[in-house]
Amino acid sequence: MAQYLELIRTSGLTFERFELDRIPRSDNEEADQLAKLASSLIAIRDWSIILLTQEHPETEKATKEVLANSSRSCWKDAVEAYLTAGSLPSDKKEARVVRMRAAHFTIIAGDLYKRGFSQPYLKCLDPEKAEYRLREVHEGSCGNHAGGRSLAGKVLRQ
Repeated sequence: MAQYLELIRTSGLTFERFELDRIPRSDNEEADQLAKLASSLIAIRDWSIILLTQEHPETEKATKEVLANSSRSCWKDAVEAYLTAGSLPSDKKEARVVRMRAAHFTIIAGDLYKRGFSQPYLKCLDPEKAEYRLREVHEGSCGNHAGGRSLAGKVLRQ
Protein backbone atom coordinates (compact mmCIF):
# COMPACT_ATOMS: atom_id res chain seq x y z
CA MET A 1 0.00 0.00 0.00
CA ALA A 2 2.88 2.34 0.79
CA GLN A 3 4.31 1.78 -2.71
CA TYR A 4 1.00 2.76 -4.31
CA LEU A 5 0.79 5.88 -2.17
CA GLU A 6 4.34 6.88 -3.15
CA LEU A 7 3.52 6.33 -6.83
CA ILE A 8 0.42 8.50 -6.53
CA ARG A 9 2.34 11.26 -4.76
CA THR A 10 5.07 11.35 -7.41
CA SER A 11 2.69 11.18 -10.38
CA GLY A 12 0.33 13.64 -8.69
CA LEU A 13 2.89 16.40 -9.15
CA THR A 14 1.96 16.64 -12.84
CA PHE A 15 -1.67 17.50 -12.03
CA GLU A 16 -2.90 20.90 -10.92
CA ARG A 17 -4.98 19.33 -8.16
CA PHE A 18 -5.75 15.83 -6.94
CA GLU A 19 -7.43 14.41 -3.87
CA LEU A 20 -7.00 11.14 -1.98
CA ASP A 21 -10.00 9.66 -0.20
CA ARG A 22 -10.03 6.56 1.98
CA ILE A 23 -13.00 4.34 1.25
CA PRO A 24 -13.90 1.82 3.99
CA ARG A 25 -13.70 -1.81 2.94
CA SER A 26 -17.41 -2.30 3.64
CA ASP A 27 -18.29 0.41 1.08
CA ASN A 28 -15.97 -1.06 -1.53
CA GLU A 29 -17.32 -4.63 -1.81
CA GLU A 30 -18.83 -4.13 -5.27
CA ALA A 31 -15.55 -2.80 -6.69
CA ASP A 32 -13.69 -5.74 -5.11
CA GLN A 33 -16.05 -8.22 -6.76
CA LEU A 34 -15.65 -6.53 -10.14
CA ALA A 35 -11.85 -6.56 -9.75
CA LYS A 36 -11.92 -10.28 -8.92
CA LEU A 37 -14.10 -10.94 -11.95
CA ALA A 38 -11.82 -8.90 -14.22
CA SER A 39 -8.69 -10.64 -12.98
CA SER A 40 -10.27 -14.05 -13.51
CA LEU A 41 -11.26 -13.13 -17.09
CA ILE A 42 -7.61 -13.01 -18.09
CA ALA A 43 -7.19 -16.68 -17.23
CA ILE A 44 -10.41 -17.78 -18.95
CA ARG A 45 -10.56 -15.74 -22.18
CA ASP A 46 -12.27 -18.50 -24.15
CA TRP A 47 -15.24 -18.65 -21.80
CA SER A 48 -18.30 -16.49 -22.19
CA ILE A 49 -19.69 -15.06 -18.99
CA ILE A 50 -23.16 -13.59 -18.73
CA LEU A 51 -23.51 -10.90 -16.10
CA LEU A 52 -26.98 -10.27 -14.73
CA THR A 53 -27.85 -7.08 -12.90
CA GLN A 54 -30.41 -7.43 -10.17
CA GLU A 55 -32.46 -4.24 -9.91
CA HIS A 56 -33.98 -4.87 -6.48
CA PRO A 57 -32.24 -6.60 -3.58
CA GLU A 58 -33.76 -9.86 -2.43
CA THR A 59 -33.75 -8.55 1.12
CA GLU A 60 -36.53 -6.03 0.36
CA LYS A 61 -39.20 -8.63 1.06
CA ALA A 62 -37.57 -9.56 4.36
CA THR A 63 -37.33 -5.88 5.29
CA LYS A 64 -41.04 -5.40 4.74
CA GLU A 65 -41.76 -8.43 6.92
CA VAL A 66 -39.55 -7.08 9.69
CA LEU A 67 -41.35 -3.76 9.66
CA ALA A 68 -44.71 -5.50 9.87
CA ASN A 69 -43.68 -7.56 12.93
CA SER A 70 -41.80 -4.87 14.83
CA SER A 71 -44.76 -3.91 17.05
CA ARG A 72 -44.01 -6.65 19.63
CA SER A 73 -42.37 -5.50 22.84
CA CYS A 74 -39.09 -6.94 24.06
CA TRP A 75 -36.69 -6.46 26.98
CA LYS A 76 -34.98 -3.43 25.44
CA ASP A 77 -38.19 -1.37 25.38
CA ALA A 78 -38.30 -1.16 29.19
CA VAL A 79 -34.61 -0.18 29.38
CA GLU A 80 -35.07 2.46 26.66
CA ALA A 81 -38.12 3.90 28.43
CA TYR A 82 -36.18 4.11 31.70
CA LEU A 83 -33.13 5.78 30.13
CA THR A 84 -35.10 8.29 28.04
CA ALA A 85 -38.08 9.16 30.24
CA GLY A 86 -37.21 7.63 33.61
CA SER A 87 -40.35 5.47 33.60
CA LEU A 88 -40.27 2.13 35.40
CA PRO A 89 -42.68 -0.83 35.47
CA SER A 90 -45.19 -0.79 38.33
CA ASP A 91 -43.95 -4.13 39.71
CA LYS A 92 -41.09 -3.51 42.19
CA LYS A 93 -39.11 -6.59 41.16
CA GLU A 94 -39.34 -5.72 37.46
CA ALA A 95 -38.42 -2.10 38.21
CA ARG A 96 -35.32 -3.24 40.10
CA VAL A 97 -34.30 -5.54 37.24
CA VAL A 98 -34.75 -2.71 34.71
CA ARG A 99 -32.70 -0.28 36.85
CA MET A 100 -29.86 -2.79 37.25
CA ARG A 101 -29.91 -3.73 33.58
CA ALA A 102 -30.02 -0.06 32.46
CA ALA A 103 -26.71 0.62 34.21
CA HIS A 104 -24.96 -1.30 31.42
CA PHE A 105 -26.65 0.61 28.58
CA THR A 106 -26.63 4.08 27.06
CA ILE A 107 -28.61 5.91 24.41
CA ILE A 108 -26.74 7.52 21.51
CA ALA A 109 -28.70 9.39 18.81
CA GLY A 110 -31.93 7.67 19.86
CA ASP A 111 -30.50 4.14 19.67
CA LEU A 112 -29.84 1.83 22.62
CA TYR A 113 -26.24 0.61 23.00
CA LYS A 114 -24.69 -1.80 25.49
CA ARG A 115 -21.55 -0.49 27.12
CA GLY A 116 -18.58 -2.80 27.52
CA PHE A 117 -15.45 -2.39 29.60
CA SER A 118 -12.91 -2.89 26.84
CA GLN A 119 -15.04 -3.35 23.75
CA PRO A 120 -16.98 -1.04 21.42
CA TYR A 121 -20.58 -0.10 22.12
CA LEU A 122 -22.94 -2.81 20.88
CA LYS A 123 -26.17 -1.66 19.24
CA CYS A 124 -29.28 -3.33 20.66
CA LEU A 125 -31.76 -4.53 18.06
CA ASP A 126 -35.29 -5.87 18.16
CA PRO A 127 -35.42 -9.67 17.68
CA GLU A 128 -36.71 -9.29 14.11
CA LYS A 129 -34.00 -6.80 13.13
CA ALA A 130 -31.33 -8.95 14.79
CA GLU A 131 -32.51 -12.00 12.86
CA TYR A 132 -32.47 -10.00 9.62
CA ARG A 133 -28.92 -8.73 10.27
CA LEU A 134 -27.66 -12.22 11.12
CA ARG A 135 -29.26 -13.64 8.00
CA GLU A 136 -27.76 -10.81 5.91
CA VAL A 137 -24.26 -11.40 7.27
CA HIS A 138 -24.48 -15.18 7.03
CA GLU A 139 -25.86 -15.31 3.50
CA GLY A 140 -23.88 -12.37 2.12
CA SER A 141 -24.25 -11.51 -1.54
CA CYS A 142 -23.72 -15.07 -2.78
CA GLY A 143 -23.74 -17.07 0.43
CA ASN A 144 -20.97 -17.09 2.98
CA HIS A 145 -19.20 -20.23 4.04
CA ALA A 146 -16.93 -18.60 6.60
CA GLY A 147 -16.32 -19.94 10.07
CA GLY A 148 -18.17 -18.93 13.21
CA ARG A 149 -15.49 -16.60 14.54
CA SER A 150 -15.32 -14.74 11.22
CA LEU A 151 -19.10 -14.34 11.13
CA ALA A 152 -19.15 -13.07 14.71
CA GLY A 153 -16.59 -10.42 13.78
CA LYS A 154 -18.71 -9.33 10.82
CA VAL A 155 -21.77 -8.99 13.03
CA LEU A 156 -19.84 -6.80 15.48
CA ARG A 157 -18.61 -4.57 12.65
CA GLN A 158 -22.13 -4.04 11.26
